[in-house]
Amino acid sequence: MPSATYRHWQLAAKNLLTPLTALMRPGAADIPIKGAPSDHDAQADRLESFARPLTLAAFFLQSETHADDAAFREKIATWFRAGLVAGSDPKDSGYWGPDASYHQHHVEMGLMSIALQIAERDLWTPLTTAQKDQIARWFATCRGGGIVNNNHLFMSVHILEFLGKHGYAHRTDRAVITTHLNQLETMHRGGGWFEDGINQAYDHYNAYAFHFYGLWWARLHGATDTTRATRWRDWAKLFVRDYQHFFAASGEHSAFGRSICYRFNCLNVFGLALAENATELAPGMLRRLCTRNLDFFLSRPITQDQGCLNAGFTDRFDKIVEPYSCAASPYWAAKGFSPLLLPSSTRSGTTPSNRCPRKNPAASST
Repeated sequence: MPSATYRHWQLAAKNLLTPLTALMRPGAADIPIKGAPSDHDAQADRLESFARPLTLAAFFLQSETHADDAAFREKIATWFRAGLVAGSDPKDSGYWGPDASYHQHHVEMGLMSIALQIAERDLWTPLTTAQKDQIARWFATCRGGGIVNNNHLFMSVHILEFLGKHGYAHRTDRAVITTHLNQLETMHRGGGWFEDGINQAYDHYNAYAFHFYGLWWARLHGATDTTRATRWRDWAKLFVRDYQHFFAASGEHSAFGRSICYRFNCLNVFGLALAENATELAPGMLRRLCTRNLDFFLSRPITQDQGCLNAGFTDRFDKIVEPYSCAASPYWAAKGFSPLLLPSSTRSGTTPSNRCPRKNPAASST
């Protein structure tokens, strides 16, 4: 994308992270964002307050470096690494606790395993071997648990792929990954649209989850099964062809289904589709669509008195918030920063060394 637009997206991510840095306590593994609790439990809400901002930080950290951001980058990377160590340590007061059957931890852990690969250079590589072993043991608590038969199946796929990538695989992991991916594919109903398993829902979770996690699997691990990876990219191509029409010229999108407080999370499939060469739509048109949607929300009163994202859509509106959401839930919007995977025009011929892998030849045209 043009360098000015790229910097606009970088600064938007940085500005969303800045209020969170004011709440980051030394040695803590959660961020005390004000708001109502979920119907899960306090530990799940604590983990959510870490995992979702971690994803926002990961997209920012993997983006092209800028001289003005150096100190900020180091600050957030250092805090999140320390939080990973504290939160995964059963002896630490900030321990998040293990995964469990049908628990929200599984969802947050799945997203975290992707975030650690998006910004591996800054979030994972600097850790010591002992720290990595400890974090891997915590992720491994996902093995054997019950999982809701919907998009949650993606989480074990991504956690186990992450563990295998870093030398922590178990002999049964590949069978679980294959079984869960096969089950997820039964939810495809044609034209790139998925029914969300037991929820029997057709809504923004197609972008929030199915195409986000499906394209990330193809991007990070698709070389292990190129036929499946091609299938997910082809489904994304069909979906994006339809999904573009859900957005107005103003940038606003239709709010339907669950979790509309995730706001510009709806955009993630566009950036990923371009990064994975999974759309024939014009990059310039998709750039305008994404930027207008981002700016539509950033120009509205979507923050609370701490400066953090509030629960609502165009403003705070508690009545639309589902009981499974907590104060940190709106930071699922972090997924919408996938356009930062694309190079700016000033460096269109290169992929920065801290970027998530898989160079896409088509991306430089943005």
